[in-house]
Amino acid sequence: MKPIHIRIFSTLLWGGVGAGLMFKGFKYILSEASYEIAILFIGFSLMIGYFKGKYVMKRAVMRIMDRVTVLPQPVSFTQVYSPSYILLVGAMVTLGIGLKMVGLPIVYLGGIDLAIGSALLQGALHWARK
Repeated sequence: MKPIHIRIFSTLLWGGVGAGLMFKGFKYILSEASYEIAILFIGFSLMIGYFKGKYVMKRAVMRIMDRVTVLPQPVSFTQVYSPSYILLVGAMVTLGIGLKMVGLPIVYLGGIDLAIGSALLQGALHWARK
């Protein structure tokens, strides 16, 4: 993959997953909470997602792109996303499934999904701008 293809793929991947999680988070919160509680959960979740996207996701994008730019072209998928990174994503997905199975209230699950989704969307914007 060329660097431009990596940027396009990663932007679409992070943006698509982020949008899906945000949609699911909004749906969970709005279906289970009163209007006042929903506004609080949505506001708090978006604020957490904003800061995570601004500081954590931006660093992750920069680190990956800096590593990719020094590799000989073309770059394989496993060179872009290391096995440890893929394992981390898998662990986060497993944790999300586990929280749902444990019976965490749906409003809290919605808040978590909304925060992570908004952070991923912001990460996708960093990919697009890099």
